[in-house]
Formats: sequence, C-alpha cells, structure tokens
Amino acid sequence: MRQMGVRRLDAKKASHSRPAQASRPVKAPPASPSRAPSSTDDARTQHEAELLREIAALKQVNQRLKEEADEARSSAGQATMALQAIQESVDEGGGVVLRAFQEWGVGERNQLITWLEGISKTPRLSEFFSLLKVGHSGLLSKLLDETVLAHCGEERCQIPAGMVSIPSPREECELCGGVEVEAWGTLLSEALLLSGHRKVVFRGRRVSLLRHLARNIDSRISVQVVPLTVNFPADDSAVWVALWRRSGEEAGLVEADCRVKAASLGQWAQRVIYRLEED
Repeated sequence: MRQMGVRRLDAKKASHSRPAQASRPVKAPPASPSRAPSSTDDARTQHEAELLREIAALKQVNQRLKEEADEARSSAGQATMALQAIQESVDEGGGVVLRAFQEWGVGERNQLITWLEGISKTPRLSEFFSLLKVGHSGLLSKLLDETVLAHCGEERCQIPAGMVSIPSPREECELCGGVEVEAWGTLLSEALLLSGHRKVVFRGRRVSLLRHLARNIDSRISVQVVPLTVNFPADDSAVWVALWRRSGEEAGLVEADCRVKAASLGQWAQRVIYRLEED
C-alpha cells in the first residue's frame, strides 16, 4: 500500500499528532524571608510598656485620692457633729468643757476644728463624746494632754504618735520652741549617766510630751513620769527629780532636784543638760 501511494489512516493520524507534553510542577511562591526586629520595633514595644505602667500608676493614684476624699468627707462630718455636741454642752452650762479647751490652747474655732478632724480618724472621738456627757474635767484634761500639740510644721520636728498638730509659729511649738531639733533623749541620757543618775523622775503638766522624751532615754536609766496632780513622795535619795514648769503654771509645792522653766520640751531638755553639766 505504501508503494501504491496509499497511506494508512492511523499512520497519518500518528504523523499529525504531537506527543503529549509532561505536566509541569506548580512552583510555590517564594516564601518571604523572615524580617529581624528592628530598633524601631524595640523602641515601640518599650514605649507601649512604659505607657501601660504609667496608666497603672495613675489608676493607683486616682484610687488613693478617692479614698482620701472619702475619708476627708467623713472626718468633716464627724467634726461637725462634735462641734454641735460641744456647743450644746456649753449652752447647757458645761463651762468645764470650754475652760478645758481654752486651758490647753484650743480656744479658737479653727483650732478646735483641726483637733476634732484629727481625733475623728481615731477611736478617741467616741471617748471625747463620752466625756462631754459626763463632764469630767480631769479625764477631759488628760485626753487633751495626750492629743493636742501646738506644732511648727517643720519636718525634722516629728510629732509623737497619737497627737494632733495645731499649726503654730515656730517659737510657740511645744516640741522645739524654735531651737535646733536634736536627739534630746540621747544627749540627756549622756548627761545623766555622766552625773551618776540611774533613777530619774520627770514631773510636769505636759505628761504626754515627757513620756515621749522618756521613751528615748538610755535603757540603763530608770525613768518615771509623774503628773503634777499626783503626790510623789521624794523619800528615795537615789531618785533624781527634774521638774518642767511652764509660764503661768504654779508648782511651788512640788519637790524637785532640778527645776527648769521652759516653753517647749526641747528647751527644757537643753536647760536640764546644762544644769547637769554645771553640777
């Protein structure tokens, strides 16, 4: 058939057919290379962390201010109630109350409010209300002695625990009286030890301040604080008695080895030390 010029159909078909192309594998897109964190990223992360810390700190400050505001409102309300109670007591003839406050230097209304706001934060406010009802001058005077303090406001002149500061000029401060604040307990201890005094009695009207000083006396010295209203027998020759007398106070019948007049605790301690050094 090939010789006769006849071609097979399948041969023709085979000659015209193209070989099938093999399927090409699909290439995955190239993975983007991982980018190392830059200094800009680090700075942004650090800035965000600082912002979070500042926000947390501001929240704490806000909460504290809210608590302080609530406490101030509560104290002001209690102080107002106490003022009304005092006024009612005075109106009913409670002159004992009024005299007690004037005697302890709380004669002005703003001073009284300051003191009431101070003790309203402590359990002593309920004690004060009870004393108002009873009208006991001795216990009221004791409460005022333990809580009232004319104070200069100086940071170095530290207020004893439990006392309420009544703002006063520096020379009228009951702690320093305008003199340089020093470790009076330490200095007085040294003078007492050098003088051979191991048993000491402090006497005076400001019992709470004398006790504050006594707590800072050397433990080798036995210290006792006795109010002027108490009869203290001076029958032990080994006991050395130091009296603190302030202006206007009568203490002529009080027996003492050292009698010092001073307006403040610091002045008294300094003058007692001077007397001991002279002797």
